[in-house]
Amino acid sequence: MVEPEHGSVGSLSHDIATQIMDDLADNDKIQGDMIPHDLLPNVNKALNVSFDMTISTLTTALCSVKHEIVAAALEQLWVIGDRYYGFSHLVEASVAITSLLKAEDGSTREGVAWLLGSIGDKRNYTIFLNMMSDTKEQENVRAAAAHGLGRIGDTGALDQLILALEDSSKRVRFEAVDALGAIGDQKAVPYLTSLLDRSIGVARRHILYALSSIQNKPS
Repeated sequence: MVEPEHGSVGSLSHDIATQIMDDLADNDKIQGDMIPHDLLPNVNKALNVSFDMTISTLTTALCSVKHEIVAAALEQLWVIGDRYYGFSHLVEASVAITSLLKAEDGSTREGVAWLLGSIGDKRNYTIFLNMMSDTKEQENVRAAAAHGLGRIGDTGALDQLILALEDSSKRVRFEAVDALGAIGDQKAVPYLTSLLDRSIGVARRHILYALSSIQNKPS
């Protein structure tokens, strides 16, 4: 696996990098704003350790009873997936992340839902379906669930996603359109085409892109 390039933080000494890793593993020290987004690659380079070790440390931090620790760990996992190795490398942390969906804090649930949706772990397929069908669920959580179903790509989600095309939330509708395009099943075409006739601007472009993705998907 190719090591990512340095971030703007610059190179780190082994001692400083060790201290950062120690703090990451110490629930009494880590704070939500202590780790800049571009720091982890430099820590790993200085210590000559893999991102797998960092992911393991952050996964342990998700079990903390302190909200700020959990928030910091979630943020760093997102950065690893979004900026460096890709979300597929976070599958091993998926179970620990999923447990946080029980959190009462709305912002935590939303962040967890988007992270899980981006990871697209097939084990969360039923969870995503249940999120989407729960009308009392936050709209951003339902949108993240639609995103996750698109990432998983199971045609069993088609009916739920087609229903979501008429959702009261614009964001849920957008994510449902994108998910149907990602799955690429012809069953969605008439529903997307019908929606196209009633859409303008950005929404219309989303639908056209989804229809194009379905048309161009290999048989």
